[in-house]
Order: sequence, then structure tokens, then C-alpha cells
Amino acid sequence: MTERARILIVDDDPGFRDIYRSLLADDGYEVETAPDAAAALERIDEDRWDVILLDKNLRGASDESGLDLAAQLRVRAPSARVIMVTGYATEASIRRAFDAGVFDYVEKTPVLGTLLRARLKHALDLARERRLASLGASAVESAIERDWVAARAETNPNVKGALLEQVIAGLVRTIAGFEHVETNRKNEIEEIDVLVRNGSSDELWRKVGAYILFECKNWSKPVGVDEASRFIDKLTARHGRTTLGFFVALGGVTAPFRQRLLLEAKNNLLVVVLDGDDIDELVRANGGRNELLKRFHDRAIV
Repeated sequence: MTERARILIVDDDPGFRDIYRSLLADDGYEVETAPDAAAALERIDEDRWDVILLDKNLRGASDESGLDLAAQLRVRAPSARVIMVTGYATEASIRRAFDAGVFDYVEKTPVLGTLLRARLKHALDLARERRLASLGASAVESAIERDWVAARAETNPNVKGALLEQVIAGLVRTIAGFEHVETNRKNEIEEIDVLVRNGSSDELWRKVGAYILFECKNWSKPVGVDEASRFIDKLTARHGRTTLGFFVALGGVTAPFRQRLLLEAKNNLLVVVLDGDDIDELVRANGGRNELLKRFHDRAIV
């Protein structure tokens, strides 16, 4: 799980390859490119890929050589998620792409970078959940520990942030009733780092609503009051569906941050602050995380 997600870009436009290789590499992915179907198939046979970004109109024997390649990838790389990228989509080509086993379809528009990041995150989250589901309990615990060690050692802030979110999601999924977890859920106005659908039968958690939100900051310095206000806004926007959020701040939070949280007591909102030591304790609390999380909850209200 600590390995960087591997992405292969297959496109005959060198400008597209260079721009999006740089963009995705900055996000912490391991990215390589192929200019045509032959080079793509050679790379597929050599290495493991998590996601393949494939140009629909790849130069080749037909006008839609990318679609022809997608059908081969379904056989040659069955575990990879193929995202088709095109300058112009038609209903027929979209239908054919999904019939060929393509996971998703994105048009080359001015907002392609934003859309691509969201689609990639979705594809990789599903792949990660599938891998976790195939692991035994001891392997899951080992993976969480490895991710936590990697997160603390990482110097690239984007990679460090992604690893921290991965650790939090992994920890939460080991608690009964909290198995349904989404990371980096985005819309036009906000982003939620970790969103938990609350299905717990525990008396305490049943009272906090249908969702629990986690915000993750990997900063080395304490987080200030502005971030507290932003997180409270996210909780307030879900009035009636959640009253609880956990704010993970590896470097701690400032005194004004905590003062801001106290003002929300009258609004029936509770934010539980977790620092690096708290996360370390959660990582080591195999089998006891529910009770430990409840203790952190109680600490926040006294």
C-alpha cells in the first residue's frame, strides 16, 4: 500500500504526454508514457499499472485505435483501470469504450486537469479497497503500520498528505460500523479528506449522525484558527446528518483554534483534535481502536 500509484499515459500527442506527466507526478503518482499501441503493450507486459490513461484517437490502423487497444488491455492488463481520454465524445464511441472494458471516459476540455484528478482518485480508491478486502486482518494491520511509517518519513507534501489520508481511512475501516469510507470527496465548493458513513451500533456513535468527517493536515507547525472555521463550515453544511468531526493535525493546533471550537458547543457540533501522538497510539491500538477513539471524543468535551 505504500507504493506510489502507477499511471501509464498512452497518447500520440507529445504535448499532452508531457503536461499531464508533470501534473500527475506533482500529485505524487509514478507516471510513464507511451506514444502508440505497440509501446503501450510492451510496457503493459513488463510492469504493473494501476491506471492507464488512453487517447481514444490514438494514431494507428483505424480512426479509433485507442478503442481497439482498450479491448486488448482488458485481456493483457485486467487489473488496471483504463480511463479513456478524447477531444470529442459521441454516444456510440462511449458505448463502445465501456463495452471494451473502459472504467471511465473524460473529454479534453479546459477543466480536464481537475476532472482527471477526480476520476483518477476514484479509480485508485476502488482499487485500494479491493486490495484491502483481499487481505487478512494481520496484513491490513501491517499495511497501516507501513503507511504510517512512510507518511512520517515522506518529504513531498502531496505524497505525505495522501499517505496520511490513507492511514486515517485504514484505521477507521477497522472499527465496526465504520467500514464505508471515502477519501478526497469533492464538489464545486469543498473537499472532504475522509468521509465515514456511520453504521455503528455503539451507543455513543449512534448519536452523532449519519456521517463523520475527518480533516487531515500534515503540517509541521500548529494549524491556525482559519482552518478551524473552514472545517466547522463543512460540518454545518451537513446539519442534521452529522454533529462530529475529527481534525487530524500532526503538528498540533493553536490556542485560537481551540477557542474557536469552544464557540460551537452551543450549536451541538463537536470537533475532536488528534495530533501525531494520537495517531501513533491509534496505529498501535490493534483491536482497541473503538474504545480509544471514544476516549479521544470524551477528552474533547471535558
